[in-house]
Amino acid sequence: MKKLVVLFLALLAFTSCKVKPIVGKWYVYSIGRYGKIEIVKYECKKDYIEFKSNGKIKGVNFRFEKNCEKIVEEGTYSIENKKLTITFEGFSRPHICTIKGNEMILVGKEGEKLVFKRLE
Repeated sequence: MKKLVVLFLALLAFTSCKVKPIVGKWYVYSIGRYGKIEIVKYECKKDYIEFKSNGKIKGVNFRFEKNCEKIVEEGTYSIENKKLTITFEGFSRPHICTIKGNEMILVGKEGEKLVFKRLE
């Protein structure tokens, strides 16, 4: 019985993507592909994505090769059945989304794994 309670509490700690917990700014912490995980190192400020409560998203990148110039892209997102679909410039990508505290994990259909952390 004790094991079931612990398992249940562990499952509660993970939240599937919902609009309310996803709203805010997130930066990419690590990228996983082909069994390798790479921690992202930023040359300028941290690139981030900002989810707004109205389904809009803003991607902000700082280009090192252009004196850390700030580049902003705007798009949309939707959440349905634990799938987060992000659309920039007409190109959409669905991801399985899990949020645990200040960490968001997105897994793409080809197995790539992006770990985001909430930007303070």
